[in-house]
Amino acid sequence: MSTRVGVVGVGQMGSAMAKAVIGRGFPLAVYDPNERACLPFAECGAVVASSPRALAEGSDVVLIVVLNDDQVRDVMSGTEGILAGAHADLCVVIHSTIHVETVLQMARDATTAGVCILDAGVTGSVEGAETGQLATMVGGSPEVIESCREVFDCYSAIVSRMGELGSGMRAKVARQVILFLQAAALHEGMRLAEAAGVDLGELGKMVEQANKLNRVQEMLWMRGTAGMADPKTDFGKRMVAAGKYTAEIAEKDLGAALGLAEDLGMDLPLTDVAITRMQEVFGAR
Repeated sequence: MSTRVGVVGVGQMGSAMAKAVIGRGFPLAVYDPNERACLPFAECGAVVASSPRALAEGSDVVLIVVLNDDQVRDVMSGTEGILAGAHADLCVVIHSTIHVETVLQMARDATTAGVCILDAGVTGSVEGAETGQLATMVGGSPEVIESCREVFDCYSAIVSRMGELGSGMRAKVARQVILFLQAAALHEGMRLAEAAGVDLGELGKMVEQANKLNRVQEMLWMRGTAGMADPKTDFGKRMVAAGKYTAEIAEKDLGAALGLAEDLGMDLPLTDVAITRMQEVFGAR
């Protein structure tokens, strides 16, 4: 018998995941307090559950894709929550990006109810979920992850175990730091360029092309640590030398940016901080 999948929360991302699941032929049940959000799935033959409890009672794997910690607690442990519908072999996957402590609390509640639980941060777009292109970072038992892999594969291009329970969410929030600070840095660069009279459309083309050739991020990941590589090894020596060179270039170039900003009478708060961190960023010390 096919794994019965339930999705709690069919907003943008939850809806995309649900579409991917039903598109692979899995029996699907959905729940959302916004009943209109469930209508398209009813038309596709999915069960529209009256509560998370009812959904859990008829599912083998339940995906939680709600907005925040409070909603996760409610759909998990509320009077009509998932755990109220617990049964043997039920597995709950928390996809919502929430605090790690909330994940661990939900795990304690689930264990008491005899339910398996995983935390699985995802990164990618709504369109990526529909076409099976998400990256899914999972925390929990390898055996439980494997039991859910065919479900993950509906909407994921890559599924990676990050460690024990809670590690999926730790990886996701680290990913979000990278994502949103990159956006903030992009915005700061755009502000500087615009104030200096640079055509942003043309600059955008240059940045897009340069990003295809840029190996700065690759250099950081290659180091294998956020700290300094071991200078006692040949690899470590090469990484430290490359880091020192890159940090010097970065400090010079960011200094030029700060000089331009001063001439324009504007501030670059991220750049002010970044220029003081380049030695550390590139593992030069």
